[in-house]
Amino acid sequence: MSGRDEVIQNFQQILDGIETPEGKIGFLKRAIQASIDGAGDRLIELYEGRDRLEEAARLAEKLQMTDRARGLFLKKMEKDEAGENFLEAAQSAQILGLDDKALNYLERAGQHGPAGQLAEKLGDARKALALYEKAGWYEEAASLAEKLGLRDEAMRFYEKQIGEYESSDLVHEAFELAERLGLTERAVSVYERAGVYEHAARLAEEMGQSERAMLLYEKAGLFEQAAKLAEGLGRAEAAERYRLIASL
Repeated sequence: MSGRDEVIQNFQQILDGIETPEGKIGFLKRAIQASIDGAGDRLIELYEGRDRLEEAARLAEKLQMTDRARGLFLKKMEKDEAGENFLEAAQSAQILGLDDKALNYLERAGQHGPAGQLAEKLGDARKALALYEKAGWYEEAASLAEKLGLRDEAMRFYEKQIGEYESSDLVHEAFELAERLGLTERAVSVYERAGVYEHAARLAEEMGQSERAMLLYEKAGLFEQAAKLAEGLGRAEAAERYRLIASL
């Protein structure tokens, strides 16, 4: 009798003789790899008995025990719901294809962004927009609003995203988004509020806002540029003052 045949013949006796759960698990994993009949069932039972439901479900799935895997995922989902572990419950629900339940669990878990993605997938665009906004996922909300042809709504979300960038000191990101959207006035304000006066002044000058640009160049300490604009505005006294400062 080969060593493998001996193990197969004495499989239950060997398993019963192992004292620790981890030892049993290790033995059963090796038995599964060796294609010993019943090893998969025993390991699933062991995992389930120790409340390791996800491992039991994943193993059943791997062994193509579809109904058993679904039953275990369902058991885990219900257990997680009872324990208010809604994020885990949502993951099980999605595996089971219960997207409506998953959406509910994600909301209860406070995962409004992922909930919005799922609502969008389910075709509930209005709910998705509300969830994206609640999560602060303004660019996702804006993109969806654009797809729906809600241009004003999209711009509202983009404005919120710009404000979010500014509050996080992501000045260049805020500026780039404002400029991409053609919100040049907003872009100037972004740089001005951040104290990046040179960039703000150049943008204001490009927009033909010479008075504003002149004052921004002054704040940036760029008095030669301020003097040129003052001259163009017919402000000879201001131009002279700027040049005097620049010559120091």
